[in-house]
Amino acid sequence: MQKKKFILFILMVLAATLGGLKAYIDQLLRSELNLAINSLADKVTIEYSDVRISLFGAVVINNLRLSGVHIDTVILHKAYQFYPPNQLPQQLLISIKNVEYSIKDTAAPAPLLLSMLGYAPYYLTPRDLRGLGYTRVNADIDIVANSNQDNVSLSGTINAKAWGDLSLSVDLNNVPPRWSSSQGILLAALTASYTNNGLVNRVFTGLAQRDKMSLSHFKERLSFATNATDKT
Repeated sequence: MQKKKFILFILMVLAATLGGLKAYIDQLLRSELNLAINSLADKVTIEYSDVRISLFGAVVINNLRLSGVHIDTVILHKAYQFYPPNQLPQQLLISIKNVEYSIKDTAAPAPLLLSMLGYAPYYLTPRDLRGLGYTRVNADIDIVANSNQDNVSLSGTINAKAWGDLSLSVDLNNVPPRWSSSQGILLAALTASYTNNGLVNRVFTGLAQRDKMSLSHFKERLSFATNATDKT
């Protein structure tokens, strides 16, 4: 009986110690994040409701707001790999959950260069997007980075729901350790793929209606303008 009480006492002390240590680490993390935010205060507005370290060593930021963009959760998995700071982590995974951005109701004229090239009829304003039912952007983003000495491979997926899905992969060579000069980095490979979830067809139909022409005529004019630009 005494042995059980002693074990229970040890477990309680251990739990209290770990809890206190985690609270201390969370406070240090919050202080470092606030310092980083303050250093960018004149460039971008950044706010968040909570930041913490998970039991598996991930940094979790909740309710992050970046100048009009709201993100439910940012998870930096295996954040301990950032130490020592002069080495690249072998593998890094970032999950960004529910990125939300409201499309503004503005309709600026087409830029002069697009007008000169004949693309003004195909210029899409935020007001046009809202008229098509795209009042906001919602997306989930996952980024994976793997490094081997001075070679880094990046891959990312963006699930933007009604806007479509985008996959991107990049291979970089001659990548220096963190915090050093970025000069000399070589792009070895770049691939991208996009899955259309109806956005392209809806945009083309909307632009054709705006310019009072049939969809087939709109596509013909777009193809002609593109070919003319390529020849120049």
